[in-house]
Amino acid sequence: MKPSILMAYAVGMAGVAYVVVRRSVVERLDFVFVLAGQSNMAGRGPLSELAAAAAAAAAAAAAAAAAAAAASSADPTSSADAATTTTTTTTTTTTTTTTTPGAAALARTEPGGDASVDARILSLDATLRWVPAREPLHWDKPGPRQGVGPGLPFARALARALPGARIGLVPCAFGGSELARWTPAGLAGPGPGESGESGESGGGDGDLLRAALVRIRAALQQSHSGGGGGGGRKPPRVGILWHQGESDCGASELAATVQPRLRAALLAMRGACAAGGGGGGNGGLGEEAQQQRVPVLVGQLGDFIVDGQQGKPERFVHGAAVMRQLAEFNTAAAATAAAAAAAAADGNEQQPLLPDVLRVSATGLGHIGDHLHFDTAAQLELGRRYADAWLRWWRATGQAVA
Repeated sequence: MKPSILMAYAVGMAGVAYVVVRRSVVERLDFVFVLAGQSNMAGRGPLSELAAAAAAAAAAAAAAAAAAAAASSADPTSSADAATTTTTTTTTTTTTTTTTPGAAALARTEPGGDASVDARILSLDATLRWVPAREPLHWDKPGPRQGVGPGLPFARALARALPGARIGLVPCAFGGSELARWTPAGLAGPGPGESGESGESGGGDGDLLRAALVRIRAALQQSHSGGGGGGGRKPPRVGILWHQGESDCGASELAATVQPRLRAALLAMRGACAAGGGGGGNGGLGEEAQQQRVPVLVGQLGDFIVDGQQGKPERFVHGAAVMRQLAEFNTAAAATAAAAAAAAADGNEQQPLLPDVLRVSATGLGHIGDHLHFDTAAQLELGRRYADAWLRWWRATGQAVA
């Protein structure tokens, strides 16, 4: 029989608050990933296109794998991953990877509904329960706008690459959300701009960050990766997938301050991940969780965000500036700029680079026709890119599933 805990939470999302008091099952999970940001993380890829997009991706992966195998036979010194193109910049604190997966990697991470893979992937639902992961993962915009995001393709790629691993997803993204809604109170910036999706502002007071922290703590209190020392249970390995920025493209003040505000948001979420659910009710996971590394994968915006062809293009006039802020987030270039700003402001100290931040390219991905949201095929590919970046980080750090 699975262990259970009694949980009581005040949960808030989009202005709605309610209390959840119940006994919850504690699941064995090797990995837990937080999905945060706005609509392109929540998913707007049409569900009706999922089967065809998945089949096309699988066929392309199989063809690429066959071509790589043929090349390998012709040249024994080559490998099935020879098609991988990777540009990596590493400092003492961060690793940046932009990659196009090789044929073998694509074959390992092809999308699909394989039952043995899906059985190892759970999602934390709106009532804070672990349930089998299914599209759509998010419920931020009930109705036809709910669709395919990168979260489940990411998890399937990891499950295929790490046989036997059990993965939990924590959906937290909310369409149309400005970065101010993800930033701790007092650090939200000049004020929220108009939403790129709904035109409705959430108030910019960090409400979505607070809701995400509740969900992160609940997820970690209800999960463990097996037996630990002293009779306790080991915490799962945790990571954060982030994709946001479209709703901050309408004002120069917002675009210019993406980096410090994003840093504050990610630090808050990473802190909750490292706390292991607060160490309460789950065998004392807090202390051991604090010793693990929590990678953050920051997705880049689609190329189309700067083409001026959205329904309301005035909301995206500073798209290039936001893209640049995201591309340079946590890099040496950003640190140099921060040092200059610190020198010009009394009492302002330069912030060190965050460890284990990886950027995920969105170059070449398509949209659903609105020049704003990734289509289904693009979301499947974006999920694989997140997975490829994480797997390279995981292997580079010499870690393994216990």
